[in-house]
Amino acid sequence: MTEWLTIKELAERTNITDSSIRRYISNFPDFFAHRGGQRGRRYEDSAVKVLARIKTLYEERFETADVEAALKNEFPKIIDDDKPDDSENDPAFAADEDVTSFKKTELDLTDNVKELEHAYKEDSHRRDQQLMKVLREFQETKQIAAATEPDEEQPAKKTGFWTRLFSKK
Repeated sequence: MTEWLTIKELAERTNITDSSIRRYISNFPDFFAHRGGQRGRRYEDSAVKVLARIKTLYEERFETADVEAALKNEFPKIIDDDKPDDSENDPAFAADEDVTSFKKTELDLTDNVKELEHAYKEDSHRRDQQLMKVLREFQETKQIAAATEPDEEQPAKKTGFWTRLFSKK
């Protein structure tokens, strides 16, 4: 038989503060079965596992959207008679379509990565060839400049101070 718990009882069982539990329930209402009105609302005992998982995911630095995605994969969605039925968005019905879509996306991404790798290799090869061409031209220019420069005469040997002082000019 299902046990129905208040927020305070959920807090005691999960060691999560009341305010955090209220925020979790507010952010992820599709995973919590409840009965009663606003003040006397009680939640199914399965909420303990869901709350513990939400806390763990937030401690692991998951964003709210990522937490919701993880919950959709791990826990059943609660269908409330008061809410309109959106079974087409239900993970149980969309699993095969999602897997097919993910595989197609993966293949597309793999092809894109291969194209980018090929383009990168071509660009690198072209850049390396241009660099080598410029280096060769520079070396040739340097050799031509060295060959056409007139040899500068060696400066005369410097004479010492005393020789210059006593030499006759």
